[in-house]
Amino acid sequence: MQVYGVVQQLWEGSQKHSTAEGRLVQSPIAHTNSTAESCLSMDVLVPNDINALNGTTVIIPCTFTSCYKIDLTKFAMNWTYQETLNNTEEKFMTYDKKKGMQPVPSNRFGERVVFSGNLDKNDLSITLQDVQLEDEGIYNCYVRNPPDRIQGHGLINFNVVTE
Repeated sequence: MQVYGVVQQLWEGSQKHSTAEGRLVQSPIAHTNSTAESCLSMDVLVPNDINALNGTTVIIPCTFTSCYKIDLTKFAMNWTYQETLNNTEEKFMTYDKKKGMQPVPSNRFGERVVFSGNLDKNDLSITLQDVQLEDEGIYNCYVRNPPDRIQGHGLINFNVVTE
């Protein structure tokens, strides 16, 4: 088992992305410069699992490819958290058309989550500071980039270890 600590890339195993049918499949991590003619759908690339050491700072990566350039007046994205045994998702990061990427006030994370990606590079990664045992769960990265017709979705199983 690999354990990640102070801010570093966290790619482990194969990647998941959604397809036009909405199912999750595995793919290698690869970005292509697609054009609308050769592009079939949006792909969201995330690690399947992240193992983080309690008390450290961790980057939770999420990138996407799209058939279309981002139009910030139509673009939408959300990060959500859900406890492993609970189906309720709690939104903690979102894109605001006027303010850009914004944390959603959360008792769970407080000010420990910051946007660390780069929209110009289709990078929606976040940084979670001072990882706590209670942060363990499922992290979802949702992306909508019209005129793509589907919402992209990446799911990460986030595990916290003490050693």
